[in-house]
Amino acid sequence: MVNRDPRYFLIQKMIEKGDVKSFNDIVEGGFVPRTIIATDLGMKVTRFNEFLRKTELFTMEQILLIGSWCELEAKVILTLWNNQLYKQKGMFFEMQSLTNVKNLK
Repeated sequence: MVNRDPRYFLIQKMIEKGDVKSFNDIVEGGFVPRTIIATDLGMKVTRFNEFLRKTELFTMEQILLIGSWCELEAKVILTLWNNQLYKQKGMFFEMQSLTNVKNLK
């Protein structure tokens, strides 16, 4: 198993505190630097930044990988992704609350 940056493990707690409500909050909140996630995905940071601006560019595999690094179940990371897409485009489902994240784990 590859050693992951320990900051990935903060995300679950930040969701519980309400500091992370959407996909981009993971990097914009300063919890996990974009350089770390981009490198782990095998992407250049400039390309990763483009994906953050257009969240729909992420593949399901990439979304689930990031979720697994943060030790989040698929439905949690997909809810974060959906919320980001809703914020950016007003599409898909309305923003979902993560207040019951303990039940989602």
